[in-house]
Amino acid sequence: SKDIRSIARVISENDTLKEFYCAHSNLYVDFEPLAKSLRDNSSIEIVNLKYDDLRPNDVKHLANALQHNKKLKRVFLRNNLARVKGAKALANSLKVNRRLEQLNLSANEITDEGAIAIAKSLEENNVLRKLFLRENRLSNAVAVAFANALTKNVALEFLDLEANKIQDAGAIALSEAMLVNDCLTDLNLRENLVGEEGALKLISSYRKSAKFRYLHLFENPLGNNIKDMLDDAHREKGQTDKNNRLEFLDDFTEMLEYGDVGPWNRSKLMLVGQGRAGKSATVRSLLGERFLSTLDSTVGASVVHARSKQYGWDKTRLHNVTTDFLARTVYEKNKNRRKNRSKSIRIESLFENEDSENEGEEEELTEIEQITKKQMQMKSERERSPAYSNEHRRVLLKNSMDAIKVSKAIKEAEKHSFSLSFTLWDFGGQKVFYA
Repeated sequence: SKDIRSIARVISENDTLKEFYCAHSNLYVDFEPLAKSLRDNSSIEIVNLKYDDLRPNDVKHLANALQHNKKLKRVFLRNNLARVKGAKALANSLKVNRRLEQLNLSANEITDEGAIAIAKSLEENNVLRKLFLRENRLSNAVAVAFANALTKNVALEFLDLEANKIQDAGAIALSEAMLVNDCLTDLNLRENLVGEEGALKLISSYRKSAKFRYLHLFENPLGNNIKDMLDDAHREKGQTDKNNRLEFLDDFTEMLEYGDVGPWNRSKLMLVGQGRAGKSATVRSLLGERFLSTLDSTVGASVVHARSKQYGWDKTRLHNVTTDFLARTVYEKNKNRRKNRSKSIRIESLFENEDSENEGEEEELTEIEQITKKQMQMKSERERSPAYSNEHRRVLLKNSMDAIKVSKAIKEAEKHSFSLSFTLWDFGGQKVFYA
């Protein structure tokens, strides 16, 4: 609490700081002073408070600050506990705020009630350009609310509803709004429960709308014919490069924007010691090279780029360490997310069935479970197919050099997700290097 108050005092007195990043902290212990300092600050434009366990009252304090702050442009609250109360407070702030351009409220348990409040606030707010509401268990009612808002809103360009429970009815409502709205350019409905009827309506509106550029429908229970139609629509829009990189490029961008963390898996190794002690011979042995009795002494230093493997090391070329890091972290993130998503869907279904009180609700839940099961089976069959990895590689490679780099990086990440890359400095035996 004392540390948080000290930070709050610095922020309230500082007039040059542009970005405040305090993720993965325990700010919920005493968040109110920090929120008040943000209210009065006149320089900070970006606030990142993800994974801070902020409670509804904490988010309410931040929402009050947003009503007065005239500088903040982007606020990231991903993976907190805003819930309905916090979401409604933010919705009220959006009605009067005239500066905030981006809000991330993903994975905050805001449910339909909180999301609908935010959607309604957009009928009055014409400043917010990007809104992220992933993983909040949102249903068709939320999609309908946003569809209504989009008929009046003239600012929102990006709407992210990934990993929720939106079905055909919600998708159809959004598709109709797309024909009226002239601002929305990017709609993300990946990992929902949209079927063929909803997808057909979305694709039709996507083709007709001149402003709309990107439509994300990956990992919905769709047949190959619908996916082919979506690919055709992407080509018509000239967006094959963007959409055909699947989820990896989206996650690259997300990681850079939100500051996700992961193991660096990169090191530097230096060998020093007296001349003719066998340093270079040891390096050659670890690299799988044979012993040379006639090997000359190292003069200065020999530098080798290498990567660890199960037994020994492999020589590698100098490569982009940052790209490797991003690819490895994205690969692990997607692998874990799919595993956790499968578990959470099964657990939620159990609780929902247990809480159902009438036959109509049970039938609806059973239908959702069947759709989800079909989606998981299709995905499992696709991943078991020998052509799965080749198809992904072909799609990634066919458009641009950038896509080629991403494809190679992802393939390397799959092969070397637990390996360590390093630069090996083999110094000569001259005393200047070790004395």
